[in-house]
Amino acid sequence: SIALTKGTHYTVSGQSATKPGAYVVKITGIGVYSGVNASAVYYIDPATLSNVKASSRYNYSTISWRTQPNCTYGVYAYDSAKKTWRYIGKSTGSSFKATKLYYNGKSVYLGANKNYSFKVRAYYQVSVNGKTVTRYGAYKQVNTRTVPKTPAISKFTKTRTSLTAKWKRDTAVTGYQ
Repeated sequence: SIALTKGTHYTVSGQSATKPGAYVVKITGIGVYSGVNASAVYYIDPATLSNVKASSRYNYSTISWRTQPNCTYGVYAYDSAKKTWRYIGKSTGSSFKATKLYYNGKSVYLGANKNYSFKVRAYYQVSVNGKTVTRYGAYKQVNTRTVPKTPAISKFTKTRTSLTAKWKRDTAVTGYQ
């Protein structure tokens, strides 16, 4: 057996890449190895997402991240009753607005003044030799709390020296300003 040398016994051609995706490299024999050809597919997987953040209102959370080329993003929410992560949607952009998730296996809307956990990961799909290949990056988790719902004033009472407002108290709120 002999060690083959690039440029003497074979050439390598194909795509040089740094972005997530599937790429083909071709090896072609030279001289006595002429006619010997091979190709191989190599993959660059998505990196773990960076700059993952959540901002919340009383009835939704927006999860955002820094995008990567050629990727789609899968978003998951934690079902604390079932102690499992559930897929809630995908995005091709830099954010996802979560209005619903799963609790105890059922689809429910996000509620005011509650804690939620989300995770997101980048992925891409390509067709290689007639088969769909999916490559994933690692999950990145973010936790958030929705804000309390703004109370609706039910009654105003005024005197010469004071103004009194009444509203339905939210039991999960510890104080009002």
